[in-house]
This record gives sequence, structure tokens and C-alpha cells, in this order.
Amino acid sequence: MPTDRRSGYRLKLLPIALVVATALIIAAAYFLYTDDVTGYEEATVGFELADGSYLNISCEVADSAVERANGLQDHEELAIDKGMLFVFKEPKEASFIMDNVEFPLDIIFIAENGTVVNVEEAEVEESDTPYDDLVRYRSDGDVKWVVEINKGLSQQYGIGPGTRVEIVFTG
Repeated sequence: MPTDRRSGYRLKLLPIALVVATALIIAAAYFLYTDDVTGYEEATVGFELADGSYLNISCEVADSAVERANGLQDHEELAIDKGMLFVFKEPKEASFIMDNVEFPLDIIFIAENGTVVNVEEAEVEESDTPYDDLVRYRSDGDVKWVVEINKGLSQQYGIGPGTRVEIVFTG
């Protein structure tokens, strides 16, 4: 009875293929949860105002996929001088939702050149709103950073398209 040598060869390669596939899955999971862009946890974001002074906001940094997805969901409130800075590896069009966020926000989209692209005023969503029905707040172009602050601060201080921004990572 003739034997097929190729089938034996394939069986010998199967464990190697499984090891390689497992390693790739582990590596992908590692990079999904450890893709910190900056390595920092805090930053000061300064918005240059019309009179040349700066409004400085102390921000938590969200620079991994998990941190960006969670955002301000676990916060019950946000102090007037606090915010969250979302950092992307590469400039991109960005879209945000207010899923499980307890207070209204200004979402400030910032280009790689350090200027505000647009500001969206985001309202609190009803807790039973289906995910697909949540309002999407989108950038008007590619952005490298997004800052969330208390709603109304942008209007109060005149922060809008073209406003210059300085970001200093602090801790």
C-alpha cells in the first residue's frame, strides 16, 4: 500500500504553525493594550487666548486604545481646570461619543500643527440610548490630539478654529 509522504510532512508542520499563530495572537493583544504613544500620564494643555495669555488645562493623558475608548467614563465630574488629552500615533479623522459620560463636554480637535480644527459641544446621552444611536462628534479634518473639557469653557474663552495650542507632558 503506497503512503503519501506529503501528509506526514504536513503533520510535522502543524505544531510549528500553531506556535507561530499563538505568538502572533499574543503579540497583537499585547500591542492593543500597551500602545501608549507618549508614556506620560499627565499633560498641561495651553490654549492661546486673544489677549496673548493662556488658558492652561491640566489633563489626564489617554494614549492607548483602551484609555481612548474609556475616556472620562469613570469620572463623576470634572474640575474647571481639568480635562483629558487624547493622543493618536498619526493624524486622523476622529469621532467621539458620550457613552456613559455623566457631564457635558467641549470636545476640541487639534491638528498636528498645534491649532484647533473645530470644537464640538457634547451633551450627556440618556443611559438607555443604544450604541448605534449615540451622537457622533467628529473632527473637521485630520487631528493628532483631542481635548475634552467642561462644556462652555471654549465659548467663554474664545477657543475655536485657529486657536494655537501648546502641549507639555508632565508626568
